[in-house]
Amino acid sequence: MSSKDRIEQWIAEGRVFFGHDGQGAPQLKRYLGEVQQGVVPISWWPHTDVGHNDESKKELKALFSATPFGTPKPERLLERIVQIASNPGDLVLDFFLGSGTTAAVAHKMGRRYIGVEQMDYIESITVERLKKVIGRKIRPEGQLLETLEYDRGGISEAVGWQGGGSFVYCELMEWNERYVQRVLAVRDKAALQALWEEIRAKAHLSYRVDVGRIDNPAYHDLSLEDQRRFLMEVLDKNQLYVPLSEMDDATYGVSEEDKRLNRQFYGV
Repeated sequence: MSSKDRIEQWIAEGRVFFGHDGQGAPQLKRYLGEVQQGVVPISWWPHTDVGHNDESKKELKALFSATPFGTPKPERLLERIVQIASNPGDLVLDFFLGSGTTAAVAHKMGRRYIGVEQMDYIESITVERLKKVIGRKIRPEGQLLETLEYDRGGISEAVGWQGGGSFVYCELMEWNERYVQRVLAVRDKAALQALWEEIRAKAHLSYRVDVGRIDNPAYHDLSLEDQRRFLMEVLDKNQLYVPLSEMDDATYGVSEEDKRLNRQFYGV
C-alpha cells in the first residue's frame, strides 16, 4: 500500500502507466536495479533437482567403497539449502554432523563450518570424508609430477571444486565420560569396587543418588551388572566433559597448548 503523496510523486516522475489509452488500471514501472535478483525459492524440491537417497548412498560408496549410513543426504540437497541460507564466507553450523555431507558441501561452496558429532564414526567416516574433500598429493605411476587427488563426486563439478583448504578436528576433554567407559568395561566386582574408590575421590557425583548405599551390604550382594548399573546412576551426566569455564582448574590437568587452542577458538 502506498500513500497519496508517494503515488503523486510516481506520476510526476512518469513511473505510473495507465495503459495505451490512458484509461487503464495504473501500473508502476519498476527498473531492473530495484527488483530482487534471482528466483524466489519454492518449498517443493523434486529429486531431479536435489537428489535422493540412492544418489547419496552412491556418493558415500565412491568415497568409502561401502555405504556406512542407511539414509545419508545427497550433496545436491545440501547445496540448495546452503545456497539459499548463506553467502560465501558465512558460517554453517550442523549439530548432528553424521556422515559429514553438510560440512563437505559447505567446504566446496566456500563457506566456513562447525560440525558437532558424538558418535565414534566421526573419526572413521566424517573426518576421513573431509580429508578426501581437501585432497592429498599423489604421484601417479609413470609420471614425474605430483597431482592432487580429491573428492570429485557430489557437487564438485557443479561448483568447480578442485580440492584444497583445511579444517580443525577437536574432541571434548572427557571427565565423567571416561569413568562411564571404565565402568562398562569392568569384568569383576573387585575391580569395580576399586574403580568406585577412584570415582568417589575424583568424579562428579549425582545429587539424586544416595552414594552411601554403596557401603550397604545389600549393594555388595547385587550382581555385577546391577552394581555397574548403580555406579552409572551415581555419575553426574551433566559433567561428562570438562567445562570451558573450568579449564584453568589444576584438577583437570588441561595442558597449556589446549588452553591456548580453546581461548583462540572461543575468543575468551
